[in-house]
Amino acid sequence: MGRYIANAARRFPRAFAVKLITDLRPRIRATANELIDRCRTRGDMDFIADFAALIPARVISDILGLPEADIPEFTRHIYNLARSLSSAFSSDDRSRAAKPQHGS
Repeated sequence: MGRYIANAARRFPRAFAVKLITDLRPRIRATANELIDRCRTRGDMDFIADFAALIPARVISDILGLPEADIPEFTRHIYNLARSLSSAFSSDDRSRAAKPQHGS
């Protein structure tokens, strides 16, 4: 599996990745501002559940063209997959990532 991933990574053009991230930067910034504004309006924030878990999910959702309504479920699936592949997430992180998101 490691060899497959290494070969795939070598084939992924660096210029494409840089352009993709550059093109996504305004959307990432807008998403971050939107999430912060939601928390500011609500008056509280769970950094992981309300922000950190949603930024990557929303960026990936944008790349894949997923609808906004599917992001919370998509996020739960990603964290479940990551949990099965890694022990880097604590049980507390997994619990917070799996709960329904505020305002999503």
